[in-house]
Amino acid sequence: MQATTKTKPHLQRRVLRALLADPASDITQKSNTAICYNNEQACNASLAQDGSKRTAFLDFAGETGTAFVGTPYATHERILIADSNGKLLQSIKSPEGYTFDHSEWATDGERSNIVATLVNINGAHTKIVLANPADNSIWELAEGDELWHPNLWVKKVIKNDSVPKDTFQLNPDSAGIYFVPGTSEIAVKWRYKIDLLWHQYDSLNTVILGSSRALHGVIPSLFDQKFKALNMANSNSMLYCANFIFENYVLPHISHLKYIVISIDMDIWFNTAPNSFLLNNHRNYPGFAYDEDHNYWKDAIPSKLAEYTRKSPGYSKFEPLLNTMGYEQLDAAGWGEPKVWTDSLWLNRFPNLYYDNFNLLKTMIEECEAREIYIIGVIFPQNPAYKNTGAFGFHGIQRSKASALIKELADLHDEHPNFVLMDENKMGEHDYTDDMAFDCNHLAHEGAIQMTKRLDSLLQTLP
Repeated sequence: MQATTKTKPHLQRRVLRALLADPASDITQKSNTAICYNNEQACNASLAQDGSKRTAFLDFAGETGTAFVGTPYATHERILIADSNGKLLQSIKSPEGYTFDHSEWATDGERSNIVATLVNINGAHTKIVLANPADNSIWELAEGDELWHPNLWVKKVIKNDSVPKDTFQLNPDSAGIYFVPGTSEIAVKWRYKIDLLWHQYDSLNTVILGSSRALHGVIPSLFDQKFKALNMANSNSMLYCANFIFENYVLPHISHLKYIVISIDMDIWFNTAPNSFLLNNHRNYPGFAYDEDHNYWKDAIPSKLAEYTRKSPGYSKFEPLLNTMGYEQLDAAGWGEPKVWTDSLWLNRFPNLYYDNFNLLKTMIEECEAREIYIIGVIFPQNPAYKNTGAFGFHGIQRSKASALIKELADLHDEHPNFVLMDENKMGEHDYTDDMAFDCNHLAHEGAIQMTKRLDSLLQTLP
């Protein structure tokens, strides 16, 4: 159940609706709803994650709430709890002199409480409290000048040392929820890729990392069967983002890892940690925050984490990623015009940003070397017409400087034999034809086939 906007002439308000949809379908495509709470205004709707299908919400002291409570009350003075059909079950009164705001369910796997802020008569959000629906008690957790939108994630602590560790109970409010509906498509792609990792980590030996060029350019199913591959590349996944996945999910959990394939996107090496989608946003997604708070499960992966992830929110149009091991196909549209999206002279002004990325790549290579893992860096082909411009590619770098930079990358092999640079761009002198391209810097499916076959041939030469 959720609060949705209903518009009337000169009036916009939030009403409580039950969204009626097949659980296996894409919920965003459905419009069959039932209006609950007698069409009265509601807000801060929160669905319990304990399977009870209860919804907690606040109201504006209307007729329905007053009739249920049996006495008049102020706006937001009570948390109301309804079942899946909108029938009111109970209310919890705020402490004297306060009203509620920002109420949300908090579940530890066994008990479901409600975390909320308290608002004083001056409109200041001065306290965070925990409301217990079992006995309507209120527990104060924190106090300050302005405390907004609390979230409480509860770790269940097993006090009896004789209890086996595998009885650890995951919090269903957070575990495996790597995507929040209504947010970025980049996030929902990560949701399916982490899903694949939790289901396949013990059988993998090859992982693809990097940007959208690798997301659309490497097909795991085309590798020889001895290479069990997962494509963990994503749109807007700069090197710092790829390293986040590498350090926290790939290295700690893929015990049979032998090969890393990573896109070398030197033309976007002006991006550093502050520009990384995951580094900036991972705490906004309960699953990533929960993983971080548990050290990314480096001691042991909970037995039900894969199951929780598979059941978590997603979009049906991205579910095919589960069948392609993370590869996303693009249809051919041609190389088009050799667009230069970024000032091609950026390297002159920010060489430090480029070499921050270069040194991060070296660190990743060294970590792989210590574990006897090969890392193949791929410079993906871009529009061959860039050779008629002053830019190396879509995001620039002067062509007059690009060859020396590529040689510097290739020379890393001399110091670290586990690193191989695979330059498929060849300064525009490549053989990826127009019918193999989606746009000026991405391969279409036919181009991905050629790229993957060449990667497979290279992998076959490695121990």
